Amino acid sequence: MNYDYRVVTITEGAISHNYFSVGSILNFFPNDAIGGANRGKSAEWKVKIFWGAGNPVRSDIAGDKKIFRERSWAKNFYDAHKISDGDKVVIERISTYEYHIYPKRG
Repeated sequence: MNYDYRVVTITEGAISHNYFSVGSILNFFPNDAIGGANRGKSAEWKVKIFWGAGNPVRSDIAGDKKIFRERSWAKNFYDAHKISDGDKVVIERISTYEYHIYPKRG
C-alpha cells in the first residue's frame, strides 16, 4: 500500500514555542479539519496524529496560524526525536483523518 506524504522543515520558532506548522502543506489536510482563530471556532473534524513517542493526539488546524491547534505533543515530539532548526519531518497520510509524523532521516 502506498501512502501519500509531505515533508516540512522545522523552524527554531516552532521548537521554541511548541507548535507544529502545516502552512506550506495546508491543502494536504481535509477542509473540514481546518478551523478558525480560536477553540470556539474549532473545525468540525479533528485529525489523529501518530507521532511515535506517545499516545496519538487529536487536533484540528487553526486556520489563521496554520498550525495544529493541540500543541501539547509538539515539545515532546521535538525532544523525543531530537529535532533541531532546519530538520525535515515527514507527514504521512494513513487515512483521510489519520497522519503519521516522523523525522526524515538520511
